[in-house]
Amino acid sequence: MNMPKVLQQTKHFQVTRQLRQDIRRLSAHDLVPTAADLVSRYDTSHATVIRAMSSLRRDGVIYRPAGQKRYQVAEFTAKPLARIAIVRPQYPSAGLDGNIRKIVEAGHRMQLSFDFKHYENMQVLDLNRLSEDEDAIILMPTTEPIPPHIQKALVKPHKPTVLMTHHVDLPSICSVTVADEQVGETAVSHLHSLGHTHCLILLDQTVDTTIQGRLDGWRKQMLTQLSTDEVESLVLDAQIKPFDDAREKSYEAMKHILTDPDKPNFTAVFCTSDTGAQGISRACYELGIKIPDDLSVISYTGANKYGRYCIPPMTTVESDMDDLGERYCQLLLSMLKNQMPREQHYQMLPTLHVRQSTARLSEPQTD
Repeated sequence: MNMPKVLQQTKHFQVTRQLRQDIRRLSAHDLVPTAADLVSRYDTSHATVIRAMSSLRRDGVIYRPAGQKRYQVAEFTAKPLARIAIVRPQYPSAGLDGNIRKIVEAGHRMQLSFDFKHYENMQVLDLNRLSEDEDAIILMPTTEPIPPHIQKALVKPHKPTVLMTHHVDLPSICSVTVADEQVGETAVSHLHSLGHTHCLILLDQTVDTTIQGRLDGWRKQMLTQLSTDEVESLVLDAQIKPFDDAREKSYEAMKHILTDPDKPNFTAVFCTSDTGAQGISRACYELGIKIPDDLSVISYTGANKYGRYCIPPMTTVESDMDDLGERYCQLLLSMLKNQMPREQHYQMLPTLHVRQSTARLSEPQTD
């Protein structure tokens, strides 16, 4: 992998560091030297000085009072080790929001600061331009395939860059992901241990590489008990698209299949996220179906852990999202110090948390 230029070697970093040190010798509310003075003092370009001053302003080291042209020294604040751009899709997502929260919490403990950047379409995303003022990048992709120009930016980054949760066949990039195939296997193994052989899967999110991984794990485990045709009849795709209300569409899909006289035989459901679990809970309540007496339900849950608040509390397959935040930040810090190995992929292994939404099947199933 082509390493990005070490942060400490850049002119912007050197000027920003020296300016920060010089400002620390001043008192709060003192005037900061003009850009022209700093160009002469540091023997650098006007653009580099302006960028350095902008960095210190964002860090809270200097500020410009309303109606004033000159920057002043702010009250002392701790210096962040680096600024990280979190680049995410424009559309709302509770799952992404939860992951971002864990990353920011971990980053603040490590003296990192964050800027949030949004994009609408990966096909026109200019990753370097969008994050030109930050020291490193965390990219949260959409559900669409990663276009070639973004793949190139990941393989040969201009600055440390980590890809979030997306599974891609690019061995030289850095990424942190959930072991999604194992998520599906774990869910079905638990249901099988309770006697459920006919386990529906609800695709309650847009089918990207993470949902596909959970589907593949579910299918692999289901094929140990049923034929291929039987297994495929138990896939329920709620047809979620970006900007859709996934919870509402999951509810509608489950209510439809539960009232369909020609529905396939199933006694348990695996939801690929806890959004689907909420939809199922409502559908079952309205139809008088008791969880887990009449139907066992298990879901994957991320940082938000919504399944805990369902009635009854949901049995879940979970990842340690605190660990996710720590991994992202530690990886970026290593890259900023030029200590990254050639390849860095980290997968978080899931764990099973049994609660009250799954129960042993009372009678043997029949085809």
